Amino acid sequence: MDICMSSIVVMRRYDMREGCAILKSAGFDGVDWAVGMDWRRTGMQDWFLGDMDALYAHFDPEIAAIREAGLKIGQAHAPFPAFMENVPTHHKTATEIYKKIIPLCARAGCPQIVIHGVGRSTDFAMTEREVRELNLNMYKTLIPEMKKHNIRVLLENLFFTSGGRHLTGFCSDAEDAVYYIDTLNDMAGQELFGLCLDTGHLNLLYKPMRKYIESLGRRIKALHIHDNTGNTDRHMAPYTGDVRWDDFCSALHDIGYTGDITFESTGQTSIYRVPDALVPSWLKLTYDCGKYFKKIIEN
Repeated sequence: MDICMSSIVVMRRYDMREGCAILKSAGFDGVDWAVGMDWRRTGMQDWFLGDMDALYAHFDPEIAAIREAGLKIGQAHAPFPAFMENVPTHHKTATEIYKKIIPLCARAGCPQIVIHGVGRSTDFAMTEREVRELNLNMYKTLIPEMKKHNIRVLLENLFFTSGGRHLTGFCSDAEDAVYYIDTLNDMAGQELFGLCLDTGHLNLLYKPMRKYIESLGRRIKALHIHDNTGNTDRHMAPYTGDVRWDDFCSALHDIGYTGDITFESTGQTSIYRVPDALVPSWLKLTYDCGKYFKKIIEN
């Protein structure tokens, strides 16, 4: 059980080598590698769909920087969203990109990748059945590449906002998450799918942490740990909001969780909330939270 941090926490502020060195000096064992997370802003969709050798050439320096710092890539995070209601072609494009990111993860030695599912659109144009079919078809399309490269795909509990309210999104209901993961694993004929539990998203929807974790059980393969006060998805460090961390740790202990302790608390550093001089100290404090969580979960 290693302690990891999302690479976004440094990659939007530092050169990748410098950022990875800072993470390593803070104590972290690895990263949740954010693969092309700025794809919409930089117009990378078409570029992603190009030649695999060009894709490798672009990302190899990032992979090298992570390795040179002595960090592992415990999991990766694919760009999102998977669906845009005002861009009819986007979902097909996103699915093709996900097919390419799977061999990229294999090249990086990364065993699993988070790929967001499709939720209800803000105008509620799609029915729940249509949303479910769209998701099952998208993930099913990825299975051949997953088997070929021995990569697990992680679904994530999501939310969406409409009319100023946070509403239940993809996999945020435990029953929904169980259905998707079990159905997809049945389709694959082996355990290729799991859940990346996002603590901040659960908190925004006031979902009881313990009940959700117990319902998913061993299907939980990874974590996105961050805090908020239930108002906005701030991605803050633990104990700066009102997530019930005692419930989180004790429930993971009870289900026998053995995956990494991975933080997605990018709010302090990626948007410059913390000054340069304090970034290493803040990251060290987050790492210490990870050691504390690990002790409770493992013992």
